[in-house]
Amino acid sequence: MSKPLFDKNSSKVKMVFMLKSGNNQLKYTNINGKLCNPVRYNYTNLNKYGKFKIAEKMLKSPTIKNSQEYKNANCILFYDTLTGSQFHKVNL
Repeated sequence: MSKPLFDKNSSKVKMVFMLKSGNNQLKYTNINGKLCNPVRYNYTNLNKYGKFKIAEKMLKSPTIKNSQEYKNANCILFYDTLTGSQFHKVNL
């Protein structure tokens, strides 16, 4: 069986789109029924790089750049999935 392209349990970086007001249709509902901002995890093949390089590569991805989440975000926050701490912020 092949490895998944991305997996929240093995990816190094979590990217959170902080959406502008009025974009609740792009949010997801968690198990408690609360609306949450969209999240993406890095492709596991990028784990060989440092977290800042991974964040840079994620931002350059056409899949991300052309997404509705990206187009409707105020900023993007990057978190280290191991520690849970934020390490980078990009204002859009």
